[in-house]
Amino acid sequence: MTTPNNMPSIPGATLDEVKRYVITTTYESTNRSTALTAKILGISPRTVQTKVRAWGLGRGRGRPAAEATP
Repeated sequence: MTTPNNMPSIPGATLDEVKRYVITTTYESTNRSTALTAKILGISPRTVQTKVRAWGLGRGRGRPAAEATP
């Protein structure tokens, strides 16, 4: 359940929805810096990287793993 600006409506949102909103909005506001997002939120950069990839928010660098191997 979300509001018009995609912020989860509280109460009513799941913890996963709230986490996604917080990480996504912080990531976008830091110009997609995983290191800065992690520092602001007090989580590891690896956690941010994992979530960003899972949610399809990456910078688009490189090739997908399926294409990387000959």
